[in-house]
Amino acid sequence: MIRVLSGLCACLWLCQAASQPPAVRLCHEDAPSYPWLLENGRGLSQIMMGMVADRLGIAIQTEALPWVRCMAEVKAGRLDGLYKVSYAPERMALGEFPLKHGQPDAALRMLTDSYHLYRAKNSRLGWDGRHITHADKGIAAQTGFSIVGQLQQWDLRVDSSSRSAAVILRKVLLGRVDGAALQSRAADDAIAADPSLQGKLDKLEPPLAVKPYYLIFSHDFYLRQPALARRIWDAVAEVRASPAYAAARPGQ
Repeated sequence: MIRVLSGLCACLWLCQAASQPPAVRLCHEDAPSYPWLLENGRGLSQIMMGMVADRLGIAIQTEALPWVRCMAEVKAGRLDGLYKVSYAPERMALGEFPLKHGQPDAALRMLTDSYHLYRAKNSRLGWDGRHITHADKGIAAQTGFSIVGQLQQWDLRVDSSSRSAAVILRKVLLGRVDGAALQSRAADDAIAADPSLQGKLDKLEPPLAVKPYYLIFSHDFYLRQPALARRIWDAVAEVRASPAYAAARPGQ
Protein backbone atom coordinates (compact mmCIF):
# COMPACT_ATOMS: atom_id res chain seq x y z
CA MET A 1 0.00 0.00 0.00
CA ILE A 2 2.83 2.36 0.92
CA ARG A 3 4.50 1.65 -2.42
CA VAL A 4 1.22 2.32 -4.26
CA LEU A 5 0.70 5.61 -2.42
CA SER A 6 4.29 6.63 -3.12
CA GLY A 7 3.78 5.85 -6.76
CA LEU A 8 0.58 7.86 -6.88
CA CYS A 9 2.26 10.85 -5.18
CA ALA A 10 5.14 10.70 -7.61
CA CYS A 11 2.73 10.52 -10.53
CA LEU A 12 0.70 13.45 -9.23
CA TRP A 13 3.88 15.50 -8.72
CA LEU A 14 5.12 14.73 -12.22
CA CYS A 15 1.73 15.53 -13.77
CA GLN A 16 1.53 18.80 -11.87
CA ALA A 17 5.08 19.73 -12.92
CA ALA A 18 4.26 18.89 -16.53
CA SER A 19 1.24 21.17 -16.39
CA GLN A 20 3.29 24.17 -15.25
CA PRO A 21 4.06 26.66 -18.01
CA PRO A 22 7.68 26.75 -19.14
CA ALA A 23 9.79 29.39 -17.40
CA VAL A 24 11.89 31.59 -19.67
CA ARG A 25 14.79 33.32 -17.89
CA LEU A 26 15.64 36.75 -19.28
CA CYS A 27 17.71 39.72 -18.22
CA HIS A 28 17.80 43.44 -18.88
CA GLU A 29 20.18 46.18 -17.84
CA ASP A 30 19.97 47.26 -14.22
CA ALA A 31 20.16 51.01 -14.94
CA PRO A 32 16.82 52.79 -15.47
CA SER A 33 16.12 53.74 -19.09
CA TYR A 34 12.98 55.87 -19.23
CA PRO A 35 10.35 54.96 -20.28
CA TRP A 36 11.39 51.41 -21.16
CA LEU A 37 13.03 50.12 -17.97
CA LEU A 38 12.18 51.50 -14.53
CA GLU A 39 13.27 50.52 -11.05
CA ASN A 40 9.65 49.93 -10.00
CA GLY A 41 9.25 47.32 -12.74
CA ARG A 42 6.66 49.39 -14.62
CA GLY A 43 8.78 50.41 -17.58
CA LEU A 44 7.16 49.85 -20.96
CA SER A 45 9.48 46.96 -21.89
CA GLN A 46 8.79 45.30 -18.55
CA ILE A 47 5.05 45.76 -19.03
CA MET A 48 5.34 44.33 -22.55
CA MET A 49 7.07 41.17 -21.35
CA GLY A 50 4.38 40.68 -18.69
CA MET A 51 1.72 40.96 -21.38
CA VAL A 52 3.62 38.48 -23.58
CA ALA A 53 3.75 35.99 -20.70
CA ASP A 54 0.01 36.35 -20.07
CA ARG A 55 -0.82 36.03 -23.76
CA LEU A 56 1.13 32.79 -24.14
CA GLY A 57 0.46 31.33 -20.69
CA ILE A 58 4.13 31.03 -19.82
CA ALA A 59 6.28 32.21 -16.94
CA ILE A 60 8.93 34.82 -17.70
CA GLN A 61 11.53 35.39 -15.00
CA THR A 62 13.60 38.55 -15.41
CA GLU A 63 16.82 39.66 -13.72
CA ALA A 64 18.22 43.18 -13.76
CA LEU A 65 21.98 42.96 -14.28
CA PRO A 66 24.82 45.25 -15.36
CA TRP A 67 24.55 45.38 -19.14
CA VAL A 68 27.92 43.81 -19.91
CA ARG A 69 27.22 40.95 -17.50
CA CYS A 70 23.71 40.49 -18.90
CA MET A 71 25.15 40.01 -22.38
CA ALA A 72 27.83 37.64 -21.07
CA GLU A 73 25.29 35.47 -19.22
CA VAL A 74 23.16 35.09 -22.34
CA LYS A 75 26.15 34.42 -24.59
CA ALA A 76 27.25 31.65 -22.22
CA GLY A 77 23.73 30.17 -22.16
CA ARG A 78 23.30 30.67 -18.42
CA LEU A 79 20.24 32.82 -19.14
CA ASP A 80 17.73 32.27 -21.94
CA GLY A 81 17.66 35.77 -23.42
CA LEU A 82 17.83 39.51 -22.93
CA TYR A 83 15.97 42.68 -23.84
CA LYS A 84 16.13 45.44 -25.06
CA VAL A 85 19.04 45.20 -27.52
CA SER A 86 19.70 46.82 -30.88
CA TYR A 87 21.26 44.91 -33.75
CA ALA A 88 24.90 45.03 -34.73
CA PRO A 89 26.60 42.28 -36.77
CA GLU A 90 28.96 41.38 -33.92
CA ARG A 91 25.99 40.89 -31.60
CA MET A 92 24.96 37.82 -33.56
CA ALA A 93 27.56 36.06 -31.38
CA LEU A 94 25.47 36.90 -28.30
CA GLY A 95 22.33 35.11 -29.37
CA GLU A 96 19.50 34.78 -31.84
CA PHE A 97 17.70 37.81 -33.26
CA PRO A 98 14.32 37.38 -35.00
CA LEU A 99 15.45 37.22 -38.61
CA LYS A 100 13.85 37.58 -42.02
CA HIS A 101 15.98 36.89 -45.10
CA GLY A 102 19.06 36.90 -42.89
CA GLN A 103 18.42 40.32 -41.37
CA PRO A 104 16.65 41.36 -38.17
CA ASP A 105 12.90 41.55 -38.75
CA ALA A 106 11.82 45.00 -37.58
CA ALA A 107 8.20 43.80 -37.56
CA LEU A 108 9.14 41.72 -34.49
CA ARG A 109 10.91 44.54 -32.63
CA MET A 110 10.01 45.52 -29.09
CA LEU A 111 10.41 49.24 -29.76
CA THR A 112 12.19 51.92 -31.73
CA ASP A 113 14.50 54.41 -30.01
CA SER A 114 17.00 57.03 -31.09
CA TYR A 115 20.40 58.40 -30.13
CA HIS A 116 21.15 62.12 -30.09
CA LEU A 117 24.32 64.14 -29.68
CA TYR A 118 24.40 66.49 -26.68
CA ARG A 119 26.84 69.36 -26.18
CA ALA A 120 27.36 72.21 -23.73
CA LYS A 121 25.79 75.48 -24.82
CA ASN A 122 28.21 77.67 -26.79
CA SER A 123 30.28 74.57 -27.66
CA ARG A 124 31.75 74.34 -31.17
CA LEU A 125 30.82 70.66 -31.47
CA GLY A 126 28.89 70.17 -34.70
CA TRP A 127 26.71 67.53 -36.35
CA ASP A 128 25.23 67.94 -39.82
CA GLY A 129 23.63 64.52 -40.12
CA ARG A 130 26.73 63.02 -41.69
CA HIS A 131 29.80 64.27 -39.82
CA ILE A 132 30.69 65.23 -36.26
CA THR A 133 33.11 68.14 -36.12
CA HIS A 134 35.19 69.84 -33.42
CA ALA A 135 35.33 66.74 -31.25
CA ASP A 136 39.02 66.84 -30.32
CA LYS A 137 38.36 65.78 -26.70
CA GLY A 138 36.11 62.97 -27.83
CA ILE A 139 32.53 61.85 -27.31
CA ALA A 140 31.21 60.02 -24.26
CA ALA A 141 28.77 57.11 -24.54
CA GLN A 142 27.47 54.41 -22.25
CA THR A 143 29.47 51.25 -21.61
CA GLY A 144 28.50 48.38 -23.91
CA PHE A 145 26.02 50.40 -26.00
CA SER A 146 25.98 49.97 -29.77
CA ILE A 147 26.58 53.66 -30.48
CA VAL A 148 30.16 53.20 -29.23
CA GLY A 149 31.03 51.12 -32.29
CA GLN A 150 29.38 53.62 -34.62
CA LEU A 151 31.43 56.49 -33.17
CA GLN A 152 34.61 54.46 -33.43
CA GLN A 153 33.86 53.73 -37.08
CA TRP A 154 33.85 57.50 -37.57
CA ASP A 155 37.39 57.59 -36.10
CA LEU A 156 36.28 59.55 -33.04
CA ARG A 157 37.78 59.27 -29.59
CA VAL A 158 35.19 57.59 -27.36
CA ASP A 159 34.93 57.60 -23.58
CA SER A 160 32.71 54.65 -22.65
CA SER A 161 33.76 54.37 -19.01
CA SER A 162 30.36 55.20 -17.49
CA ARG A 163 26.86 53.72 -17.58
CA SER A 164 24.96 56.72 -16.20
CA ALA A 165 23.51 59.25 -18.64
CA ALA A 166 23.59 61.93 -15.92
CA VAL A 167 27.26 61.28 -15.15
CA ILE A 168 28.11 61.43 -18.85
CA LEU A 169 26.27 64.73 -19.31
CA ARG A 170 28.18 66.19 -16.35
CA LYS A 171 31.40 65.20 -18.10
CA VAL A 172 30.26 67.31 -21.02
CA LEU A 173 29.60 70.32 -18.79
CA LEU A 174 32.97 69.88 -17.06
CA GLY A 175 34.71 69.93 -20.45
CA ARG A 176 36.17 66.45 -20.16
CA VAL A 177 34.61 65.52 -23.50
CA ASP A 178 33.11 67.59 -26.28
CA GLY A 179 29.77 65.84 -26.33
CA ALA A 180 27.68 62.84 -25.38
CA ALA A 181 25.99 60.29 -27.63
CA LEU A 182 23.05 59.01 -25.61
CA GLN A 183 19.71 57.34 -26.06
CA SER A 184 17.43 60.31 -26.46
CA ARG A 185 14.68 59.47 -23.98
CA ALA A 186 17.14 58.45 -21.25
CA ALA A 187 19.19 61.62 -21.71
CA ASP A 188 16.15 63.89 -21.81
CA ASP A 189 14.83 62.24 -18.65
CA ALA A 190 18.19 62.68 -16.89
CA ILE A 191 18.20 66.38 -17.77
CA ALA A 192 14.60 66.86 -16.63
CA ALA A 193 15.40 65.19 -13.30
CA ASP A 194 18.56 67.18 -12.51
CA PRO A 195 18.38 70.98 -12.15
CA SER A 196 22.18 71.20 -12.46
CA LEU A 197 21.87 70.02 -16.08
CA GLN A 198 18.89 72.09 -17.14
CA GLY A 199 19.40 74.98 -19.55
CA LYS A 200 23.07 74.14 -20.06
CA LEU A 201 22.98 71.61 -22.88
CA ASP A 202 22.00 71.51 -26.55
CA LYS A 203 20.44 68.46 -28.18
CA LEU A 204 21.61 68.42 -31.78
CA GLU A 205 19.37 67.38 -34.65
CA PRO A 206 18.98 65.14 -36.58
CA PRO A 207 19.37 61.99 -34.45
CA LEU A 208 22.70 60.20 -34.64
CA ALA A 209 20.81 56.95 -35.14
CA VAL A 210 17.28 55.54 -35.01
CA LYS A 211 17.25 51.85 -34.14
CA PRO A 212 14.78 49.03 -33.52
CA TYR A 213 15.36 47.11 -30.30
CA TYR A 214 14.73 43.40 -29.87
CA LEU A 215 14.32 40.53 -27.47
CA ILE A 216 17.04 38.02 -28.31
CA PHE A 217 17.51 34.44 -27.12
CA SER A 218 20.68 32.57 -26.29
CA HIS A 219 21.89 30.18 -28.98
CA ASP A 220 21.39 27.31 -26.53
CA PHE A 221 17.76 28.24 -25.77
CA TYR A 222 16.92 28.72 -29.45
CA LEU A 223 18.46 25.36 -30.31
CA ARG A 224 16.35 23.67 -27.61
CA GLN A 225 13.08 25.56 -28.11
CA PRO A 226 12.92 27.27 -31.51
CA ALA A 227 9.12 27.05 -31.71
CA LEU A 228 8.68 28.73 -28.32
CA ALA A 229 11.17 31.46 -29.26
CA ARG A 230 9.21 32.21 -32.44
CA ARG A 231 5.91 32.25 -30.52
CA ILE A 232 7.35 34.77 -28.08
CA TRP A 233 8.66 37.01 -30.90
CA ASP A 234 5.24 36.89 -32.57
CA ALA A 235 3.59 37.75 -29.25
CA VAL A 236 5.93 40.74 -28.83
CA ALA A 237 4.68 42.14 -32.14
CA GLU A 238 1.06 41.46 -31.20
CA VAL A 239 1.42 43.15 -27.80
CA ARG A 240 3.22 46.15 -29.30
CA ALA A 241 0.23 46.74 -31.60
CA SER A 242 -2.43 46.02 -28.98
CA PRO A 243 -4.81 48.59 -27.44
CA ALA A 244 -3.86 47.33 -23.96
CA TYR A 245 -0.20 48.18 -24.51
CA ALA A 246 -1.12 51.53 -26.05
CA ALA A 247 -3.11 52.32 -22.92
CA ALA A 248 -0.05 51.55 -20.79
CA ARG A 249 2.00 54.22 -22.54
CA PRO A 250 0.20 57.55 -22.26
CA GLY A 251 1.91 60.36 -24.10
CA GLN A 252 4.34 58.05 -25.88
